[in-house]
This record gives sequence, C-alpha cells and structure tokens, in this order.
Amino acid sequence: MKTFLFIFSMLFITSSIFCQVDNNTLNKSIGARIFGNTSLWEDSPQAVAKRLGIKFESTKAKDDEIYSAYVKAKLCGADAREIKIESKDKKITSLKIVFFNKGDFATGKKWTSSMSAKMRKDAKAIYDTLSTHFNKPKITNAGEAGIKTKAYQWSSNDSIFQLLYEEKEFIILNIESKNSANDDDKSSDKVRKKELEKNVEKNDNNDVVVKIPMVNQGGKGYCFPATIERLLLYLGIEGIDMHKLADMFKTGAGGGTYLSDALTPLEKLGRTKGFKVETIGIDFSKLAKNIDDGIPMGWLMFSTPEYNTHKTTRTAQRENKDIKEWKKSCAKEKKLKTKINRKTAHICIILGYNKETKEVAVSDSWGGSEDTIFWVPFNSAKMVSQSPALLIFKPKN
Repeated sequence: MKTFLFIFSMLFITSSIFCQVDNNTLNKSIGARIFGNTSLWEDSPQAVAKRLGIKFESTKAKDDEIYSAYVKAKLCGADAREIKIESKDKKITSLKIVFFNKGDFATGKKWTSSMSAKMRKDAKAIYDTLSTHFNKPKITNAGEAGIKTKAYQWSSNDSIFQLLYEEKEFIILNIESKNSANDDDKSSDKVRKKELEKNVEKNDNNDVVVKIPMVNQGGKGYCFPATIERLLLYLGIEGIDMHKLADMFKTGAGGGTYLSDALTPLEKLGRTKGFKVETIGIDFSKLAKNIDDGIPMGWLMFSTPEYNTHKTTRTAQRENKDIKEWKKSCAKEKKLKTKINRKTAHICIILGYNKETKEVAVSDSWGGSEDTIFWVPFNSAKMVSQSPALLIFKPKN
C-alpha cells in the first residue's frame, strides 16, 4: 500500500469544480455501458447485464440479491476480471469491478516484480480515468470495522466511487449509491441463533438441509476464502468478499490457505459479529445437531478424484429413487477406495444430513445454483476428512 500511496501522492492535482458527469461520457471513458439513461440506482441487475452482454450467476443473502460474472474486458484502461452487483427490491445498491486478484493472476506462478508493475499500471489507469471526471479524491477507509482497506474516493451527484488497492492482493473499484453508503454500519449486525433455526428445511425423505448463498471461487485456489464468504453471507454478514479474506488469511499467490493463518482473524471477526469459532473432528451426531440449529459447517477434507466420482455418481442415482429403495442401496454400498494426496486439500460446506441413510449433504464453492448439493455417505466423508475437519461459526446468543 505504501508504494501505491507514494505514486499517487505525486499525481494529485488541484481540485476541479464539481460537475455532474453525463452517463454516456462516463461510459465512454470506462469502456462499457455500465450506466444507463437514468440513475444506476434505479436500474435492475438484469438491465446492466443486458447492456454489458454478460450472464450473471445470482444468490440470495439475507435481504439482498447478489449477482456476479467473470469477465475478460478492458475497463478504465485496465484488465477487469469480475463484475459483482448487490441489489435490494430489484434495484442496484452497489456495483463492484475486480481488476486484479492474486488468485487468478498468479496461478501457478511465484510473485514477480513484473506483476507488481502490472498492478501499479492498472491502478493508475483507473485512477486517471476517474480523476478526469471528478474532483481530486480523498483517501478514506473502506470495508467492515477491523477489515478496512485504504481507498481513493470520488463522489458524483448520487454515487460514490472507491478504488481499493492492496499490493500483491487486489485492485477493486466499488461503486455505491450515496444512500446505501450512508446506511448504518453493517458491523453493528449481530448473529442471532433463533434466526438461523428458521432456515432448517426437512423433506419427506427425512433430508435435513439449510440453504446457503453461493460464491464462485473461479479457477483459482480460493476455496477457503470463498467458503468463508458464503458462511458469513449466510449469517447476514456482508461486505467481506473472498479477496479481502484472502488478504486476511495470507492465502498464497494462486491460492492455498492454512487453517492456522485463518483462525486468529476469524476469531477477531467473531468477537465483533457475535459468533464463536470452533474446530472439531468429524462426528455425525455433532454435525447433525449443528444443522438442526441452522448452522452449516466448513468441511476441511481431501477432494480426491475417486471421492469426486463417488459423490457425483451416487447423487445422480439418489435423485431417481424413493427413500426406502435408496436406504437399501446405501446399506449395500461398497466402501470408498481412495488414496489421500495432500495436494487435493480442500474446504467445502456440510449443510445437511439424513439420519436414516447416514449421509451428509455437501456444497462446493464452484458457482452454479445454491441448490446444487451432493450427498455423501458419512463413512466416505470420514475417510477423506482432515483433522480438524469441521470449522463452525456458532452464535453467542
């Protein structure tokens, strides 16, 4: 961050007279039709998707809908990789463009000076584009309490633009409506146990499941940050995305996170948000009790090829059988044969169970529908589990 601040301190110019920027002019400078003929905050995510010619994946988080799409586009003179929109009551409340993250850019590579140079070049291009239209930015802090990032902030008549830069981590442009930015601090939200219990669903087959928002980690090794973002969204904790979490957890270039690096920042976050962080070994009765309480769990495991074939094949078979027939099949099922390879270390989410068939419901952070669930025998899950296996966020009250 120091390098970035030094560079841009040299670029500050005297403030220009504030003026309302025409949307067409701004779109031309950005290089895409982000803005329509009226205020962006009166638009729907679908309208933006149509203008940009992209297809969003969507998920629900508390009262908001979140839309995201991976892209390859030149925006503000820099390479954009992801566009993410939050909306409420079908109207956009914020739009985020991710230009750089160490997971995508550095996959399979060691960090080099050329990568740092690329980051600074792209950040300067975005800075210059916005400075052409608005007053000199002010330096501020963006994000949740305790997870704030220094940002350059510009204001228009109804919008706030924030450029977030962390060396070797990410470049993100946040665009928010002024009304949304002035809302009460989300950090005041506390997790309430009784609210989570309402999310438990049980069907005629005795499957007990809680639905959880989906986050697509993309092709990078961000399974840990993406999984944690999903768990936080489920708890109603927004504004902490996988890129900020990867920074907090010291996730490696291209991906890869150690639980030991993540626990301390998660415990600190839990103290402000009203939840306690626990790690335990895999135990069917304990995980079932958590699901009954509306608490999904991060599952630290080894995603071996044999396990993945096993979960996919049997889940497809499960869909075509009634519970009595399926229960008989489970009783005769052969034991999973697999060889543990530490290179397949992974984290996903256990969000359900079936006591009769002794299965657990599993969800990966690979995009698609939040209803995409795989059913795995508990014995198979136990075989590929790490130690500790379950990462749990428990409400304090």
